Amino acid sequence: MKGILGKKVGMTQVFSERGEAIPVTVIEAGPCFVAQIKTVEQDGYAAVQLGFEETKPKRLTQPQLKHLQKSNLPALRHLRELRIADDELVSLEEGQKLTVDIFEEGACTTPGRVFKGKRMPGRMGGERVTTQGLQVVLVDPERNLLALRGAVPGSKNGLLLIREARKTQLRKKVRK
Repeated sequence: MKGILGKKVGMTQVFSERGEAIPVTVIEAGPCFVAQIKTVEQDGYAAVQLGFEETKPKRLTQPQLKHLQKSNLPALRHLRELRIADDELVSLEEGQKLTVDIFEEGACTTPGRVFKGKRMPGRMGGERVTTQGLQVVLVDPERNLLALRGAVPGSKNGLLLIREARKTQLRKKVRK
């Protein structure tokens, strides 16, 4: 399963070949590093731990730094775990760098995000929100940018987990 961490840059528009304005959300996706690989034999399930966004080492605790140093990685601000199938573990190794070029234009993705907090009465904003079926409009591997058609929930600089779509049907609109 394709997956990468990123942060929301903002929204803009791009123009199609027919001159239509398409609203897109721009995401700075990656580079991510493989911090740890979990196997069924060792941990009971298959997953990969991804690290994103380099930071100063003094902002991390000693256990976090030692965990990252096992894989010869720099200090990373965000660590998230992504479950994958057993057969996909073969292509991954600790310390590997993942970039936005694992996605291609036209494929659907499913970004999810955890809200920081919203000013409303009561305790709100701690739920994870998932948006499904967004189309990849633009992939720029030089600047690590990914443009998804439509809106992605969350504020600017919010952390996103972008995954390959689970549902295989694409929304097809017939225009005359």
